[in-house]
Amino acid sequence: MLLLSTVGPRVSELVRANVEDFYTNDGVRYWRIFGKGGKTRDVPLPGVVAQALEAYLAGGASGDGRQGVAVVVAGAAVGAR
Repeated sequence: MLLLSTVGPRVSELVRANVEDFYTNDGVRYWRIFGKGGKTRDVPLPGVVAQALEAYLAGGASGDGRQGVAVVVAGAAVGAR
């Protein structure tokens, strides 16, 4: 919810986000968002969002990089529809 409310992606973009889509460059955490029409954009994350993401990933969400960031209680990735 924090990503959705602070960064403002489309819900479909959030649902498609994988762990590998988040990276750090020069100490700044970015999210590479794959949007409509095959366009990508790299969005810097606010500090509080980057810290929350780091805590989430430290809790075991890293996997092989293809694991979805948006998950349900059962641990399965959320689908776009």
